[in-house]
Amino acid sequence: MKQNQSIVILGCGLSGIITALSFASKGLKTLLLERSNMKFPPDQRNTGFTIRSKNFFKEIGLWDALEPHVGPMNDIYILDNKAPESLHFCDSGPLGYMIENSQLRLELEKAMDKSPLIEMQLEVDYEYLGGGKLRLGKKELAPSLIIVCDGRKSEIKHKYFPNVIEKSYEQSALTFFIHHSKSHEGTSVEHFMTQGPFAILPLRDHHRSSIVWTEPTRAAELYLAMDQKELELHLRERIGEFLGDIQVVSAVQAFPLSAKITKNYFYDNMVVLGDSAHTIHPLSAQGLNQGIKDIEALTDIISRNLALGLEIDRIALEEYSSRRKADNYKMYLFTDNLNRIFSNNLVGLSWLRKAGLDLLDNLPGLKSRLLRASGFTSNR
Repeated sequence: MKQNQSIVILGCGLSGIITALSFASKGLKTLLLERSNMKFPPDQRNTGFTIRSKNFFKEIGLWDALEPHVGPMNDIYILDNKAPESLHFCDSGPLGYMIENSQLRLELEKAMDKSPLIEMQLEVDYEYLGGGKLRLGKKELAPSLIIVCDGRKSEIKHKYFPNVIEKSYEQSALTFFIHHSKSHEGTSVEHFMTQGPFAILPLRDHHRSSIVWTEPTRAAELYLAMDQKELELHLRERIGEFLGDIQVVSAVQAFPLSAKITKNYFYDNMVVLGDSAHTIHPLSAQGLNQGIKDIEALTDIISRNLALGLEIDRIALEEYSSRRKADNYKMYLFTDNLNRIFSNNLVGLSWLRKAGLDLLDNLPGLKSRLLRASGFTSNR
């Protein structure tokens, strides 16, 4: 690596830390900048990992730390409202894994603290000055690469990457954890209701699951205001009896849902990745997985160039854009269309959905293609 090469990462969210750890696995130093003090509020959400993401974490030396905290997802059931038809995915091994966000962040921070190749500065004010330069407090930096992954509300992203496809779903996702008397046995359920999808996601503890409950925003506000006993009554109506007695065991949070897909992945010496580049509907649990594919591609391109003694130039950034732009857009279309097809009560479309689920469940080839399209795959 040339001495004048430097890589700066903006944002210490999950994507920012994973990016720094990915570069560190290639022997590359990074400077991580964060405006806050990293005392983030409690997060009552979980993250799903595909087999590809698991393999990525293995390659960068993180999977051994994460594995004790992940819950394998052995079966996936897709249900349409109250119809008896369902679509069932299973394989000889897990289709994916689930982990609580708080535990994921804790393990990532531990790994970051141990790495001598990652420098982190908190509560710093930074600003892009143009011409490849970055203002950091009273200093000016001229890094070879600036990686923007400080979230969907990133000021730099909105100023220098304004070309986006944007859509509000007018829905909010309620997220929280439940305890149940029966084991979930690694079963994930995506129940498509007319108001929005309702997901039950298995965690490491077989008697603990994550709920992602999508409703129109005004209805979500009403559920958010309910006391625990009243909320549990509504939960039992949606979950049924397969988990036995249930109890809400965390605070309930609500997140408005929207999609934003950037059309430009680089500007000057800056690139965007993760939530700064794309946010999608959470129904397929693919948000962070798409970000990991961004990180994997960027790390591969930059480390290869530097190993060959090449600059981090426009050609490298164009390659990153071409490798990630189409794939992220396809996942946006998949989740957007799936939500549109299922989140309605049109009689004709309801009949087609039921017939389609029944047909797909009896055609293994098409099931495999749908599983791959959703981001999960049975390929080891």
